[in-house]
Amino acid sequence: MEAQRQQLLDLGKTDFENMHFIDENSLACGESLDMDSLDVLGLIRLNVSGTRFEVLRSTLLKQRYVYDKLMHDGIYRAPQQEYYFDRDPDIFTIVLWYCRYGELHVPHHYCGPLLERELALWGIQPAIEIQNCCVSHVMDTKSRLVSLKKFENFFKEEMENEPLIIPTDHEFEEQNLLQDLQKSHGWQKRLKEALIAMRRRCWKILDHPSSSFPAAVYAVLLSITVLYTVFSFVASTSEHFQRLMTPREVAFYSSKHPSWYGNHTDGRSRIKVDWLVFPDWIGFGVLTFDFLVRLLCCRNKLAYFRNNYTIIDLLSILPFYVNELLKVCFGIIEFSDSSNFGLPEYIAFVKITLFMRLLRIGRHYRGLQVLIYTLRTSFRDLMLMGVFVALGTLLFSTLIFFCEKARSEGHQVGADDCSKVPRTVFMSMFDGFWWSLVTMTTVGYGDLVPQTNAGRIVGSACALSGLLLIAFTVPILVNHFMLYYSHSQIVHVSRNSVQEYATKALLAKVNSFAGGKVKRMRQLVAEGASQATSRSQQLGRAYWKRRIWRGRFTRRRQQTQEPHDTTEVQETVADIEEQRHQRPAASSDDEAFASTNAAPGDNLLLKKIGHDETRI
Repeated sequence: MEAQRQQLLDLGKTDFENMHFIDENSLACGESLDMDSLDVLGLIRLNVSGTRFEVLRSTLLKQRYVYDKLMHDGIYRAPQQEYYFDRDPDIFTIVLWYCRYGELHVPHHYCGPLLERELALWGIQPAIEIQNCCVSHVMDTKSRLVSLKKFENFFKEEMENEPLIIPTDHEFEEQNLLQDLQKSHGWQKRLKEALIAMRRRCWKILDHPSSSFPAAVYAVLLSITVLYTVFSFVASTSEHFQRLMTPREVAFYSSKHPSWYGNHTDGRSRIKVDWLVFPDWIGFGVLTFDFLVRLLCCRNKLAYFRNNYTIIDLLSILPFYVNELLKVCFGIIEFSDSSNFGLPEYIAFVKITLFMRLLRIGRHYRGLQVLIYTLRTSFRDLMLMGVFVALGTLLFSTLIFFCEKARSEGHQVGADDCSKVPRTVFMSMFDGFWWSLVTMTTVGYGDLVPQTNAGRIVGSACALSGLLLIAFTVPILVNHFMLYYSHSQIVHVSRNSVQEYATKALLAKVNSFAGGKVKRMRQLVAEGASQATSRSQQLGRAYWKRRIWRGRFTRRRQQTQEPHDTTEVQETVADIEEQRHQRPAASSDDEAFASTNAAPGDNLLLKKIGHDETRI
C-alpha cells in the first residue's frame, strides 16, 4: 500500500499523459491493459463516509497541499480502488469547489467553528483562504461562540466566588469543618453538625429565594421593606408628608443645640409626619436584622465585608442610625427650610444608597443581571460612543458660540443685571457645550435657542448628527443584550430540563432500590418468622422434655428417699448379683450400649443402692 501511495504521489510530478497506473507484472504475462480503468482515465475515487466521489486528479493537483493531504490521510482499499475518509461529505463538496475555482466560498447555513475545524482536516485554513463575501458569517459565529463562553464563565465564576461569603459551602472550608468535626467528640460534634446545618439552612433562606417556600416569603418581605424605606425617603422631601414643628420640639432641639436659638422658630421648620416615623424604625429594624443574621451565618467575616452588596447594605443602614443619634443626642436635625448644606444634609445624601439596595432585589432577576453584564462587556462600544459625543459637542458648541457671538455682544450687561439677560443668548462656550449635548441627544429643553440663521443651520446639523450617532451605536448594545438574554433563557430552560430528567431518573432509581429493599425485607421477615417458628417449636419440645425428665427424676428421688429395711436392700442386692451370674457375659460394646441407653433415673438408682450397700 505504501508503495502504491508513493507512486501516486510521484505521478503528480508528471504530465497528464503519464498519469496512469501500469501494472508491470500483468504486462509481462501478456495481459492487455484495461482502457476503462481509473488510472487510465486520470480519475481518483474517494469515499467520504459512504459517499463516493470520482474526481480528476488534475483537479486536485491544482491545490497541491490538499492533494498531498488526501494521499496521506486516506485509507486505501485495493479491491474498490478508492480512498476512504471518515469525514463530512457535504464539506468535501466545498473542498472540490476550492480545488476547481481556487476560491473558498461557504454556505451560510454551516456553523463557523465546525466548518473551520472540518476544513482544517482537508488542509485548508478558512481564516486565510475564505473570500470576503463569506468571511463575515464564519467569523461572526466564531466571535459569538467566544462571547457566549465568556458569558457562561463569568456567571460560573461569580457563583463559585459567592460561597466565600458562606464558607460552609466552599470546598476548602468544608475540609476544615470536617477536620474540626473529626477532632471533636460526643455532644461537641453533634452541636457543630447542628450549627453547620442551621447556617446552611439560614443562608439558603436569606440568599436563595427559589430554594424553598420560607425563602420566597422572606424575599418578598425584604423586598417590600426595601421599597417602603425608599418610598419613605422620597416622601420625606415633599411638603405633603411633612408637618410643622411644635414649639416644644423647637425648644427641645434648641436646648440640645444652643446656637440654633431663634434660627428656626418662625413656624417654617418642618419634619416628617409621625405616621412615617414608626414604620421607618420597623423597616430599618428588618434591614438590620437581615444584615446581622447574614453576618452570623458566615464564618469568613472578612470575605463577607468585602462583598459589594454588604457594603451597600451597611451604607444604607448607617445613615438612619447616625441621623437619629445626632437628633437625640445633639439636637441636629434636617430642616426643610434650611439654607445651609450641613451635616444632616450630607447624611441624607448618603441615604441615596437605599436605592442601591434595589440591586440586591434585582440580582435575582435574570434580565437585570444580563443588562449589567452587557454594559460591562460593551465598555469599549460605550467609550466609542462617548468619544463621538465629545467630538460632536466640542465641534457644534464652538460653531454655535461664534455664530451667536454678535448677538451675545449686543446683550452684554453688568453683573448686577445678569438675571435680566435672556437665556436665548450664548454667553460662553460652556453654554454651547450644554446646548449641543442636549440637542445631540434629542432632548431639547428649550432654555437656549439660536437666534441667527447661521445658528439655526448649526442646530439642524447638530440634531441630525445626534440622530445618526444614536442610530449607529445603540443597536450594538441592543444586539449584545438580546444575544446574552436569549442565551440565558436557553440555558435556563435546558438546565430545568436536565434537572427534571435527573430528578425523574433519581426517583426511578430510588423506587427501584426501595422496591428491591422492600422485597428483601419481606424475604427477611418471612425467613425470620419461619426461623422463629421452628425455634419456638424446638424450645417447646425441649421444655416438655425437661418437664418429663424432671418429673421422672423427682419420682425416682422420692422413691429412693423413702425409709426402707436393711433386709429388703440385702435381698435386692442378692437378686441383682444372681441375675448377673446367670446372664451370659456381654461384650464391651454391649456394656457401652447399655450404659448409654440406661435412663438417668436407673443409673442414679444403682448409685444410690450401691451407696446404701456400702453404708450398711
